[in-house]
Amino acid sequence: MQPPIMLNGRRTHVFRADRLQIRREQIGLSRREFSKRVGLQEANYGRFELGNSEPSPIVLVRIAKLLGCSTDWLLGATDRPDVLQE
Repeated sequence: MQPPIMLNGRRTHVFRADRLQIRREQIGLSRREFSKRVGLQEANYGRFELGNSEPSPIVLVRIAKLLGCSTDWLLGATDRPDVLQE
């Protein structure tokens, strides 16, 4: 787990791009299909997986729901993906 960083006097975590591809492949979706389901262009989603860009909070929540994991796991705040319950 990456250590938290300080931002405006608050502890925060860094988006873990490496976890996107791993989890996406675990659920059996191509990058194209996943980006379509999230509502993004494939190139934009690809930037997230490469770590060149970070999703907005709204997009982060959509990604987490589709991946069946918590936003905390995607942000590196925990090492447990904690599958979401509907």
